[in-house]
Amino acid sequence: MKPLLDRLRRSDPRHWQIAMLSSLLVYGLVSGGIVTTPLHIVAMIGVSLVVQWLGSRHLGIAFEPRSALISGIGLCTLLRTDTAALAAFAAALAVGSKFVVRHGDRHLFNPTNFAIALLLGIGAPVWVSPGQYGHFAFAAF
Repeated sequence: MKPLLDRLRRSDPRHWQIAMLSSLLVYGLVSGGIVTTPLHIVAMIGVSLVVQWLGSRHLGIAFEPRSALISGIGLCTLLRTDTAALAAFAAALAVGSKFVVRHGDRHLFNPTNFAIALLLGIGAPVWVSPGQYGHFAFAAF
């Protein structure tokens, strides 16, 4: 049992974040709290991974999909729009910002929040659904 606990302590925390965000997305889809289409989900996650790959290639670094998955799934749980093209653009904006808005070797902003705030700020036809996870007690859990 101890070796398993040691491995869990040393594991990349992004694995846990991907698992939790995926669980929230599945819960939201099953419960009806998240109303989106499979096309929007594929667009956001797919474009996130493609932009991560292109940015990694451009900088000459190894492709690392975990951060892009976090951004893509996060957008799926938060951002709403009527068009898949705008959902894909949001994903490109989020992950692309990691490669453009940088200080040294680190990106400056949370990519998902950056894309959502920018799109809302410019008046794009997007919105955030704050009550999608149901009762507050469950969200706190």
